[in-house]
Amino acid sequence: MQATLSLRQKAAVWRQAVQGPASFALQAGWLLSALALALLAREGSAWARAAALIGCGAGLGLGLGLWIVRKRRTPDARRLVRQVILPTDAALGARALRAAGLVERLATDAESTPRELARFHLDRVIEGVSVSRIQAAAGRRARRYRWLGGLFAGAVLIAGLTASREIAEGLDVLVTRGARAPVPMLWTERLRVMAFPPAYLRAPPRRLLGGAASMLPKGTSLTLRARPLHEGRSLVISDGAREFPFVSDGEGGLVAHYTVAEDASLVVAARFGEVLIVEPETLRIMALPDEPPRIVLEDAPATLKLSELSRLELRWAAVDDHGLKQVDLVLRSGAREERRTLANYDDESSRQQGGHVLLPSDPFLRSLYLPARVSIEAKDNDPVEGSKWGQSEAFVIVPAAVGEPDALRYLALVRARDGFLDALALTQASVLDGADALFARRLEAAVSGFQAAVTDTYGGLRVPAGLRSFALGRLRLLTEQRGPAAARADAIGELILALDGALGSLSTRDAQRTAKVLGEVAEEAMVSAELARAPEAGAGALERLDRAIFTLQAGAEQLLSLGSLGHDLGSVALADLGRVRRGREHGDLYHAQLAARHLADRLRRPTPSFGAASAGGVEAGQSGSSEPSEHPSQAEQDFDQLARQIAELAHEHAGAVEQVDGALSDAQARVDDEALRVEAERRAGELRDLVEDLPEPGHSPGTLEADAALGREHARAMAHNMETLRFDEAAESGRRANKALADAAGKVSAGTRLASEIEAARAAVEEQLAWAESQFEAGQEVAREKARAALQGPAAREEELAGAAAGLAQRGENPATPLPADSIERLRQADQLMRQAARALQAGEGEAGLGLQRQAQRLLETVDQGKTSDPEREGDASEDDSSGKVAGSRGDVPEAPEQNQAEAFRRRVLESLGDSPTGRLAPAIKRYAEGLLR
Repeated sequence: MQATLSLRQKAAVWRQAVQGPASFALQAGWLLSALALALLAREGSAWARAAALIGCGAGLGLGLGLWIVRKRRTPDARRLVRQVILPTDAALGARALRAAGLVERLATDAESTPRELARFHLDRVIEGVSVSRIQAAAGRRARRYRWLGGLFAGAVLIAGLTASREIAEGLDVLVTRGARAPVPMLWTERLRVMAFPPAYLRAPPRRLLGGAASMLPKGTSLTLRARPLHEGRSLVISDGAREFPFVSDGEGGLVAHYTVAEDASLVVAARFGEVLIVEPETLRIMALPDEPPRIVLEDAPATLKLSELSRLELRWAAVDDHGLKQVDLVLRSGAREERRTLANYDDESSRQQGGHVLLPSDPFLRSLYLPARVSIEAKDNDPVEGSKWGQSEAFVIVPAAVGEPDALRYLALVRARDGFLDALALTQASVLDGADALFARRLEAAVSGFQAAVTDTYGGLRVPAGLRSFALGRLRLLTEQRGPAAARADAIGELILALDGALGSLSTRDAQRTAKVLGEVAEEAMVSAELARAPEAGAGALERLDRAIFTLQAGAEQLLSLGSLGHDLGSVALADLGRVRRGREHGDLYHAQLAARHLADRLRRPTPSFGAASAGGVEAGQSGSSEPSEHPSQAEQDFDQLARQIAELAHEHAGAVEQVDGALSDAQARVDDEALRVEAERRAGELRDLVEDLPEPGHSPGTLEADAALGREHARAMAHNMETLRFDEAAESGRRANKALADAAGKVSAGTRLASEIEAARAAVEEQLAWAESQFEAGQEVAREKARAALQGPAAREEELAGAAAGLAQRGENPATPLPADSIERLRQADQLMRQAARALQAGEGEAGLGLQRQAQRLLETVDQGKTSDPEREGDASEDDSSGKVAGSRGDVPEAPEQNQAEAFRRRVLESLGDSPTGRLAPAIKRYAEGLLR
């Protein structure tokens, strides 16, 4: 029902008085509610943020609804009566409500007279309320609104003054989408960031600037220190994925630590529940990984044939961005791998280079039947992510057929022996014209060919030293004999018989070793066939099988050339290999596997297939002997007996040298004389007192005070050595002190206090020096007397061993057990040196005798070449290279003459160390020198 004009006028008076205070109270209430919701959202938890958002949504919805209702609502009489008249006069308000109800009921009446009368009655009731009363009532209502609005505004003001920061944080958290608030805030002041690189880099720490990008090695530790701007906040350093809290440093500040693991953008943030409010400044970090070492191997990559390789010089240079720890030589062949450490570095320098020599006689290359990759690998010093290996380019070494070097060596020796057979044949035709001249030429050719055969290298393989010495000794007998061809027939025949026996033993040993290697190849074929049978097997398994079959074929053909046992085993290998090949060609991998297994088992038992039961073989089992039951000559056994005696002599003489050395060391030990010790301590105390007033060290070099201070320190050292009865060292310190004090006396002015002190000190030093020298000479005389008595037994033993050496030299000249001429000469030289050493030891000249003994020992060790049945010794394939390893700052591999000169110099230095067993450290120096000389 439309309100009357009078009612609308009075409502306007009410609104004019009440609307302003009501709006003020409502706005203050809305603002207070918003602050409360912001503080609730500041908790940061999911439920708190949800509750705050729901409250904000509800408030906005309510306000919008009221505004829409107010805009759309028409002035209604009953509403205006309740709003204006009823609060002013309750009785008139009740009457006005009834009149308004009557008007509303008559609004639908068809007759206008009652409706007009009702409206007139309503106006008369409303006019009964004066404007002044309405203004008074509206004023009272306005005052209540003002009080309520003031209360809300006061609360808002107090909250703004005391918790403005918290309210701002809450609002920031409230509008967050995700885990980070949209508006950055400052949390700290005087932020200082220090970067500490990992300790293995040995780099100094440095300060980082905020807002800039910094490149840091992985593992760098960052320390962030700052002062908090606001208390009570939980501050962290965050990279977006990880957080590290700030903690108190005990001095009112905060500290946090962060370790660089990858690229990151670091920010300082405050955590509110599940929300972070970050600072506006970002520290960008670019993590630098520790790169693996880079190795350059000179002339690599390259492919080399083992049969054409005399020595492989590996010159390498390794570089790392931080530091190197280890360098290895890596040999790989098929599934085999062998690593050898070339160098370990403690200083962790970032650049190293060196060299290494790989010889064909290397055990890994000797057993090679598949191509090998030779490379250099280096390890860095990264403890953060673990050390990484870098690898160089590789040399690929293609091996000769299994047993090819052995077959080449054996056939060369057989051809050399056949030269003597040709010469022997001419001795039967010496009656023919010109036969002697032809015989001489053929014999000369046979001798030179044989000498070349026993000294040449065959694919890195040489004739064993013992067999070479045996052959050259037999050859010496032949070359020393003179006369016509017929007269020399017996000597040639004996040489041929001796060579036949030695070659038979050599071929048997080579055939056995080659067969065992081929047994490993047969096992590789068996494993490859088994792998190829699997459903998921690829072409790789068949390729392995084909490689193994090819290697077996080539090795079996070489085995045929290695004497009777080699021919036997080679024939067996070729027969079984045919079964393996047929299974491979027809796709019957199961039977190919069985045939390869049988072949591997047979080759691992390298015994003759037929013969006496004691010889063994497939039929005889594994217990048979693999050596020939008969030899065409006894010369080989006789030589081995002589070689064993030479080795025993060298061993016994080494013990004799050690005995003399021990006797000299014991003689040097001074008897503890208590009276002498008391006297030495008294003299040492007097010497210290007389030099005590001299200047202390620390003056400029060359000055009077510096010389006097030097003399003082040497005199004090002399006193200390005297107290410990080391009179040789005391005398040396005394001579140095005397020289320094003499220099000081030449610079001091006469008549000064320091001049008298220096002269007194010099006199004391000279006195004690003379006494120390006399005591040292007395001690040396006592040591010589003790040594003279202790060396009588070793002298007799040395004489006995000299006789043994002479006897062995005589046996070396005997036609039954000939030795090469240089071996006989060395035995005779050793005999002479040992006799001289015996005479020196008998006379009490221990040092001279020991030196002669060591010279004789070196000669005996060079004569000891081993027996004919001994395999080639380590490093025997190249006499120029004793170690095969050269490491240096430049990485150059010395040539053979340079290596020999270096070795000679090294021996001279070490011999000088070992030949002077005096002083307290003499035994240790001697053991160290002898250990290096081995």
